[in-house]
Amino acid sequence: MHVSLLRRIVCNRYRQEVDSLKLFGLFESPNPRAAWRVPASSDAILFDRHAIKAHNIAYSDNLFAASTANNAKEVLEAYAIWGDEFPLHLDIPCVCALWDFGKSCFFVSRDPLGEIPIYYACDGNGVAFTDWLPSLLLSRICEPVMDSNALNELISIGPARTPGRTFVAGIHSLKPGCMLVGNAREPVSLVQYYSLHAEQHTDSETHTAEVVRALLEDAMKLYLSKPCALMLSGGLDSTLLTALAMKLDGIADTYSIEYENAKDHFTGSAFQPELDSPYVTLAVQSLKCRHRRVILTEDQLAESLEDAMQARGMPGMGDVDSSFLLFSRAISGHASRVISGECGDEVFGGYPWFRTEAPNITFFPWSGSMDLREMILLPKVREKLNPRRYAQERFDEAVSELPTLPEEPEHERLLRKIQNLCFMFFMPNLQERAYHMCRAAGLQIFTPYSYLPLVEYAYNIPWSMKFLKGYEKGLLREAARDLLPPDLLYRKKSPYPKTWNPEYMRLVSSQFEAIAQDRTSPLRQFIDFDAVRRFSRCASPAADPWFGQLMTAPQMLAYLIQTDQWMRTYGIELSL
Repeated sequence: MHVSLLRRIVCNRYRQEVDSLKLFGLFESPNPRAAWRVPASSDAILFDRHAIKAHNIAYSDNLFAASTANNAKEVLEAYAIWGDEFPLHLDIPCVCALWDFGKSCFFVSRDPLGEIPIYYACDGNGVAFTDWLPSLLLSRICEPVMDSNALNELISIGPARTPGRTFVAGIHSLKPGCMLVGNAREPVSLVQYYSLHAEQHTDSETHTAEVVRALLEDAMKLYLSKPCALMLSGGLDSTLLTALAMKLDGIADTYSIEYENAKDHFTGSAFQPELDSPYVTLAVQSLKCRHRRVILTEDQLAESLEDAMQARGMPGMGDVDSSFLLFSRAISGHASRVISGECGDEVFGGYPWFRTEAPNITFFPWSGSMDLREMILLPKVREKLNPRRYAQERFDEAVSELPTLPEEPEHERLLRKIQNLCFMFFMPNLQERAYHMCRAAGLQIFTPYSYLPLVEYAYNIPWSMKFLKGYEKGLLREAARDLLPPDLLYRKKSPYPKTWNPEYMRLVSSQFEAIAQDRTSPLRQFIDFDAVRRFSRCASPAADPWFGQLMTAPQMLAYLIQTDQWMRTYGIELSL
């Protein structure tokens, strides 16, 4: 169905209602040249060519629905039965929009755990929304301005973001489990329809492991209803999913990522103790899956930074994004759907910060150095922003909103706090990366560990049980005990791989220096180039990350390179 036909369906049939609602949907392709421009006087609801497919839109006498997944008919059916609780009854995570012309109202919802991003802007003409932020800029619905709060998000919180906020003034992110609700008579309102609840867990260890296994199998059955490839790292999360795919389907097409000559340069760290490749080999041999290795070079990583920025629509995780984009492109040559082990660490406690012995936390555990974030700013901008105070305020606000359980032991309460912060800040950033990189490559990605019934059950499992037998994710290992050999079952947590080759540092240093020498670079307004140079010259390859588990000096340079590319591409102006 072409856009012009959709315009006729909506405008001819519901012209009066559309005129009054002024709602524009911009489910956009990550390609700035293909962006739809919506005139200020437009009375149409627009979707790009990727959304206008038989299953992405559905309509009846008084209803019209659109979705980022192929389930628009399911959206209509859920609304007819459950009304405004319809997002809770959709099998596949998606962003969906529904117009009830009989009641002159609309709903725009984000899935309960925020697997699919959605951005929106409101003005006197109504509300515009999109799953790709630049759509709101390229359509001229919003001005491309970064004010002090937006710049603080970029520098103090990024590449993650505070829930509800973005790197552009006036553009908001719809929080997970929330929806926009509007009608022709009242302003658009933000409604939270879902949140996780703290409850007592009373199941035994044995029964808990059985339930976790059963729920994970339910998720895999749902996603394997159509052919799916699998991303395989040799770690517990992805290897368990591959084993379940073999158990359920008898076949699994798997893909792994590695870097050229990785053995020659890998030094390891507390965050990334070993290479994946030996464990990938063991998994393939043990599970007998059909496997392809994707081998990347440092040149490819550096050259694809801008593509990754375009795919995400904003600065992201540098080569951690670009490698995922290249990996997704390689898979898309053989499959259109892929399963990932993403979210297993957040749900079952795989990150190093879950192993804390501290009595409390007072800051985001994945933000390793506020000193560095402040140091790269020009002194006058640093004084204006006060990044440390801004980040601390965001942390304190988030902690004040967290659910608690009366009489919960202090250490359990601490770990629940860390997990909630992960759900709010850290996991959405990784989900956003996976969604945008895969979508740009023509892939649909599924993450069984974020299957809502599984997350709800695991959320209240005591941490003493999650760390069964002293292992991180010990309970998940117990649930996988009959599926994996010991070397895979008890492999120490290792994150998504990054390159250790010094050639990559040389490449991004060269790119950054070209920016520093360019008098037209927008970074000149707030970045201290000399401070960045000093940091990059002295930084150790094994230094503690400034964000997450992977982002050290090369990734800081890549983040700034992507910021420069983003500001130039979309004409982002600074207004402090």
